[in-house]
Amino acid sequence: NKPASKPATTGAPKIVKDGAGGSDKTCVAAGKKLDREQASLDKAHSEVARYDKLQQGCSTKSACARYMSAIESLEKRVARHERRIEKFTPARDKACKKS
Repeated sequence: NKPASKPATTGAPKIVKDGAGGSDKTCVAAGKKLDREQASLDKAHSEVARYDKLQQGCSTKSACARYMSAIESLEKRVARHERRIEKFTPARDKACKKS
């Protein structure tokens, strides 16, 4: 098993270095950065929905206050992720533009 895995790991860097690796590498990195941010935004949206549902069924004043606080914090997080996506999208498009 070891000899089979070694050629695969040594073959990967050669593929990255072939051709215009610099611009492709920049494009891939920018795309991954945008994908991570989008995943974080999706997770934040699902958390907001979860806390909204919990807040609707809360039975004590303190629990309701905690849920409201969590929702406010998550809404700020959603806005932050949206701003970052707006910033990263043009950077990715620029990095991936064909020259």
